[in-house]
Amino acid sequence: MSAPLPPAARDVLLGLADDEICLGHWYATWMGLGPFLEEDLATTSIGQDELGHARALYALVEPGGDVDALAYGRAASGYRSSWLAELAIERWEDLFARHLLYDEAEAVRWEALVGSSVPGLGAVAERALHEEVYHTRHARSLFSRLMAGGPEGRARVSAALERVLPLAVGLFEPTEGDEAAVAEGAVAAPAAEQGAEWRRRVERLLAEVGHSVAWPELSSGPHGRRGVRSPAFAPMFAEMTRVYALDPSARW
Repeated sequence: MSAPLPPAARDVLLGLADDEICLGHWYATWMGLGPFLEEDLATTSIGQDELGHARALYALVEPGGDVDALAYGRAASGYRSSWLAELAIERWEDLFARHLLYDEAEAVRWEALVGSSVPGLGAVAERALHEEVYHTRHARSLFSRLMAGGPEGRARVSAALERVLPLAVGLFEPTEGDEAAVAEGAVAAPAAEQGAEWRRRVERLLAEVGHSVAWPELSSGPHGRRGVRSPAFAPMFAEMTRVYALDPSARW
């Protein structure tokens, strides 16, 4: 039996794993609904990758444990997903804005885990980063095309970024044990430092298309990383766990 993870490391891994399973769920709901075939295929592929990342992380959180129970059987307060990942999205351009911002952030977060002291996590992070190359390449290429495709497309994407960005900054809300996780070697950099790197990368992408945004601050109070769920969580969770609720013995 492997030793249980320290609480600080556990929260870091759960934050990323819970984000990934939420995104995998939402991508599944968009399959076949994209505006063109390329996006339907990308949605399917990226969603599968995110679910695979989630499963690998859950297996590290509780080695030898019940991955399905960890993924689908916790109380709402036990989840550490960001409010961005929980958000139900109705417009495709908002889905794309989340994809762009989230995958840039995800790359930064995985990079901070490559040298982790958590057994097995470095290898998982390296594999995930290989997949993130394709995610970010897709998002960046499509972003450039949309922003150069005429005033309507540019306006719609710009408006979507404004709607999504206030929640996206919450991806780097620090966990309660943020400093301890760094001191223990679970993660290479604190959330604030990772967030600053993410912002630099996003600003470079925006500058390439002649666009800028007003960067919001994370609103006051605890949010997803501290176990506080957004209003979108309950209906998402009910849908995501429907099969598990019917039959807890069903396996992922």
